[in-house]
Amino acid sequence: MPSRVLPVRPSLEHLKNQAKDLLKAYRAREPSALTRFREFSPRLSGMPDDDLLTLSLSLRDAQHVVAAEYGYPSWSHMKTHVERRENTSMLEMTVDQVKTSPQNYQRVVVLKAKGVNKLLPIWIGPAEAESIAAKLRDTEHPRPMTHDLMDSMISDLGATVTQVVVSELKNDTFFAKVVMQRNGTTIERDSRPSDAIALAVRTGAPIYTDEAVLDEAGIEFDPETSKPVTTNIGMSSTVSLTKLGNRFSERAKSVLIQAEGEAKQFGHTEIEPSDILFALLAETEGAGAKALVKLGVNLDETRQKLESQVERGESKSDEALEFSERSQRVLRLSRAEGYMLFHHYEGTEHILLGLIVADDESTSSVFKENDVEIETARAAVIEILDEVEASKG
Repeated sequence: MPSRVLPVRPSLEHLKNQAKDLLKAYRAREPSALTRFREFSPRLSGMPDDDLLTLSLSLRDAQHVVAAEYGYPSWSHMKTHVERRENTSMLEMTVDQVKTSPQNYQRVVVLKAKGVNKLLPIWIGPAEAESIAAKLRDTEHPRPMTHDLMDSMISDLGATVTQVVVSELKNDTFFAKVVMQRNGTTIERDSRPSDAIALAVRTGAPIYTDEAVLDEAGIEFDPETSKPVTTNIGMSSTVSLTKLGNRFSERAKSVLIQAEGEAKQFGHTEIEPSDILFALLAETEGAGAKALVKLGVNLDETRQKLESQVERGESKSDEALEFSERSQRVLRLSRAEGYMLFHHYEGTEHILLGLIVADDESTSSVFKENDVEIETARAAVIEILDEVEASKG
């Protein structure tokens, strides 16, 4: 069985030094080094010390032993794994809670980063949510749930779950890996995050996430209240028109694409919050514009007034524009608003709420002059969405 567990942030240089130290100890005839060679090199098993010392083992032999101690079949196998992980920063996470929306019964498991004030919400299915929540509550069932069965089968087969990793975010879909050890071999299996987390809470295995994933999908929170911070969202990740992803609804994507046209019309070199608001006002069938109407805002008059106030530039470039830092902040805030409403997407309604909370100088006057405040806007958004759901029934 492996005698060591590879750290979540392994160093190939450190592992090479371990092999060098082992070879040095072997040449110094240290008994512990001879034991390690016998234990983790099958061809040397049971060989007396004097015979073992006549072999003049090499650094490659020592590297094989170090790899075997960490559960890898060869040094090259471990080297490939470590080189992939070495360039990835990992943060340990804990399961903060499993939440259920009172409006639409969406389930979300919320992971909390250790040492960083960030939450990672992952929307999951009801069965997986109940499985995680049941274990957190120590609820016992008369028959084993799916993940209880997986846990017992892994154990009966002689394997141990050593860690789970939320490893990637592609097109707004999370990917995870379950890392196990069995009979001296490290095994990685791709998994949905919900299944991996359900296994982790049963086995006590640590949960990690790639720092890039947390930058992309994490939400900053206030450590005193544990609530999302909606006034200081970080700017570590960016959103571009070419990489909007599936998180945005089609109507929201249309608004953001139209915002680029607005920016070019006003000679802006970047897409500013005012450009986003112009596009939002034009998308009259969107929930964002409808919420404004419900709050008594005249869309045409507001657009005309905003047009008279917006700063104009002289840029005539036909090249694609990116969102300015101020617009990036609006989009981060829209994500936080979606999280608080238990929505796993970002629509025009969330963009509206992000604009209001951002209180940007280019757009704030529109909301102040119409007495639009964030709480009343959230209520209007919920009312609009409820009306949409009711019409479907």
